Amino acid sequence: MTDTLLSITEFNQKDKWALFTVWFLFTSVSPFELYAIVPYHPYKIIPFVLILFFVGYLIYFRIELQIDGIVLIIVIQILYSAFGPIIHLISLNGFRIEDGQIYHKLILHLTVILFTYLFVKATAGFEKLAYTFVLVLLMMAVLGSFSIIIIAYYDLNPFSYTLIPDHRPISNFITMFTTGEYKSDGTLSIVRSAGYFDEPGTFAFYLIVALLLTKMYKLSRRLEFALIIFGFCTLSLAYFISIAVYFVFFELYAWRIKRIFVISILFISALFYIHTVGTAGLYDLEVRKKNQMIYAIYALTTYRLQTDNTKNGAIINGDNRSLNLRHSIEAFKSAPVFGLGMNAHSKDRDGYKGKLCCNPFHPLATEGLFGTIVYFALFSLWGISCFSGNKLDWISILCWIIIFVNLVQRPGFTAGPFGYFAYILLYKATAWRKNLILKKDVL
Repeated sequence: MTDTLLSITEFNQKDKWALFTVWFLFTSVSPFELYAIVPYHPYKIIPFVLILFFVGYLIYFRIELQIDGIVLIIVIQILYSAFGPIIHLISLNGFRIEDGQIYHKLILHLTVILFTYLFVKATAGFEKLAYTFVLVLLMMAVLGSFSIIIIAYYDLNPFSYTLIPDHRPISNFITMFTTGEYKSDGTLSIVRSAGYFDEPGTFAFYLIVALLLTKMYKLSRRLEFALIIFGFCTLSLAYFISIAVYFVFFELYAWRIKRIFVISILFISALFYIHTVGTAGLYDLEVRKKNQMIYAIYALTTYRLQTDNTKNGAIINGDNRSLNLRHSIEAFKSAPVFGLGMNAHSKDRDGYKGKLCCNPFHPLATEGLFGTIVYFALFSLWGISCFSGNKLDWISILCWIIIFVNLVQRPGFTAGPFGYFAYILLYKATAWRKNLILKKDVL
């Protein structure tokens, strides 16, 4: 295990070749959406080809298979996914054999992840992959921020739209994607950057992961600052909340009380100004025309925190989780041990189509207590690593809490190899820090 920042940020030819291969996999499949924009993208065969490549590499160089906690977890998840359809066929009256196809796809994804993990471990290593993770996410945030500014003042049309039928609508501006139907009135258009993902919330989550990796590896204060600033291009409520928690946690950890006070005053003042101008623009067209940018930011931010226009049991205007939470609790009660099946959110038979997503009970509703324990084992392993040992690493603990807060509204683990590796890299960053603590280095 490396123990210097220099070894993380310098790459030889072997590292570059290995990391290029891994990123080729990451960007070819979900959660990256390039496959939905690029004509004739061979995304369906890429996992098969790379499994053969990774296996061939490991055999050719006679690399020994070392069983560690992550390998064991992935193997258990593969086995559980193999038996998942049988378990649900036995335990659920409404489950059909065709519903098991999603588990078969998951077996393929997890197998790709397993061999990718072994490949990275045998080549460039997880610290260098984490560094490229930070750089790639920062690059997307910078591109997104500048794109939003240009789109705001020029009547630009997307280069293309989603090519895959029945897929989430995506507008492609080349330098970034936006979701939904893109509209411009020729004067001012504010869009939210989704990076190269399916929606801005997904992009925001991975920006938070990149920010935490920057903090855990102490890569650079400039990198940390840039990720925070350019990350606002997502205009995601979850991002704002995560950044607020991040700021309070680590400023308190460093005992920078004055900085907390000053930045909090500036931030609250800016929100108050946006809210005041935006509220006036709701009822006065002239105010709206004179302050188009402020009003657009208001509509995408503070307006979503208000309670005056809620519907469907929402707590605030931007709340699209409360109703799904109630449905998920009902679904969990109906099948608490093994759940209704991973595709209960997308099929019609149980009456929960489109009603279970993005809330803390989503995994419990679809996989029950048993499946949730299996599929979230990596996050649990990371937590155990954070809270174990004679000397606690509070940086890792605070990072784990921030990801936990994000999982409350985005409780996913199967977002392709890239999404899975986000948790692997966080776990490995904690192991790297603990190694330095044992050597009595100052973190």
